[in-house]
Amino acid sequence: MIESERYMEINGAELYVARMGMDHARTIVFLHGGPGLGDSRADIATFEPLAKDFHLVFLDLRGSGKSSETPPFTHEQWVEDIEQLRSSLGLGKIILHGSSYGGFLAQEYAACYSANLEYLLLNVTTLDGTNDLKAIDNAKASDRCQLADEDLQRLFSGKVESNEDFYRLYAGILPLYMTKFNAERDQQKLKQIHFHYETHNAAFRGLVHYDMSSKLPHIETPTLITAGELDWITPADCAKQIHTHMPNSALVIFHGSGHSLVREESSLYLDLVKAFTEGRVETANRIYDSRRVLHV
Repeated sequence: MIESERYMEINGAELYVARMGMDHARTIVFLHGGPGLGDSRADIATFEPLAKDFHLVFLDLRGSGKSSETPPFTHEQWVEDIEQLRSSLGLGKIILHGSSYGGFLAQEYAACYSANLEYLLLNVTTLDGTNDLKAIDNAKASDRCQLADEDLQRLFSGKVESNEDFYRLYAGILPLYMTKFNAERDQQKLKQIHFHYETHNAAFRGLVHYDMSSKLPHIETPTLITAGELDWITPADCAKQIHTHMPNSALVIFHGSGHSLVREESSLYLDLVKAFTEGRVETANRIYDSRRVLHV
């Protein structure tokens, strides 16, 4: 249950921020994916059980969810927003959790502000913007994808024309995100999304400049990298690339899971986060199977 929520003025934008848990406990800050369509609600529902052990901070990034549509929508600006939020809340070192596109921003933050991090948690993400072509191919190969090739290209190249267009395009790929298809669940999710097509366009057009390969080897923060074996948009190979670039990281592959592994395997994932942040999962380029990681 959310214990406090408010809008905070951060770098000229009004950001929606929700908090729960113990004020004096270690803090986990969560970065959602899907700029322009994602927000903090799914993470709040998933990670609420950790509130008994941690102070949890959730935000809607500028241009997403309930936060203001205040440009620029760039990695540099989002990183500065995260740092200003940390400072404004009077937080010391934080644990930073980023899923999917939120993982891009978590990596960028770690490259700039590693001194402010205790742990880094990177879930279903990648180290550069070259994976889009593979994701498009994977979508085309799936019988669940309901979009024509032209529409897929528009979506991934940041050429969405309106919020109505964004709704239609996302509806066409939404069945790919969970390993078990449920049309009623997907329809309910679509009705709840705050669509911001200009944020999406700016983010995906900017991916041509996103490349962390030269920066990751210099990040010494203990890092947990998680991936779904069946993920279509950021396949496990993307996580393996991050892992090979980060000397102080552990990689955990969730077998039978896709891009939404934190929802599909929430209990195991929460146990993993606790174990890692308690130092019970070794890094030093260790690779684990999700079915055995908590028993090492």
